[in-house]
Amino acid sequence: MDEVKKAPELVIFGDLGYDELHAPDINMKMQGGSAYYAAAGASRFSDRVGLLSIVGSDYDMGKLALLGADTEGVQTSPGSSFLCVCKYAKDGYKRDIQIFPGVRERFSIRMIPEHYLKCKYYYIATTDPKKQGDVASYIRSTVKGAVIGIDTVKEYLVSRHAEISAAMAVADVLFFDMNEFRLIDKPLLESKAFVYKLGRYGAVYSGKGTAFHAQAPRVKQVEKSGSGDILGGAFMAQTAAGAGPESALKNAVELATMSVTAFGIEHIIKNRA
Repeated sequence: MDEVKKAPELVIFGDLGYDELHAPDINMKMQGGSAYYAAAGASRFSDRVGLLSIVGSDYDMGKLALLGADTEGVQTSPGSSFLCVCKYAKDGYKRDIQIFPGVRERFSIRMIPEHYLKCKYYYIATTDPKKQGDVASYIRSTVKGAVIGIDTVKEYLVSRHAEISAAMAVADVLFFDMNEFRLIDKPLLESKAFVYKLGRYGAVYSGKGTAFHAQAPRVKQVEKSGSGDILGGAFMAQTAAGAGPESALKNAVELATMSVTAFGIEHIIKNRA
């Protein structure tokens, strides 16, 4: 008799791959991608996180064990994994980002494991807007009562506005920062809950007739890659576990803030030894 697989509390879809960081006196390559960062945040609050992504043959799946996530939804395809190259100027603040998608275009909704579709909460982290829309629409039509969160970046709101707007229209909770807010079609916000990310000033939640601000702790920022994804994953995982939005946002902001205090995020990953 086949074992019945337990549904995750939260399924995270997005990129898995590598980040390269180049800054004065620092050159490093490490695990990265929006789904990795979101899962790192989510795993601090849930032991039942499912990952949905595609990686290349160069990806070290063993590293994902530190997150304690269900990886049955992570497919491997011949070729290179997603890569984000981030180069900082000498002042340590200005940065140039290059994205190499790798095999992510090969992802298909047919790859979604059946037990992932028994989940109620989904977080669609930043990735190709067409893929975001495909996954969001499939979940909406397949999973009754699904709660879907979605994030994006300014570049996609400029270059692929129609696609990301269509994906956002399917979601329940939108995540964005100040630059992205200016580009979002405002009628979208009227029927959605949203988390407005304010960087060092924390974040604002609005939804169901309520709004509140979670202040970020004061820290020295070293490197901020993935902090927004960490916040999103942490918020959605707590929501899936039954936490109210105010406490979920407070904890998510605190964790995301701590993530920027060092290169890499090993210092915030839950110890599962």
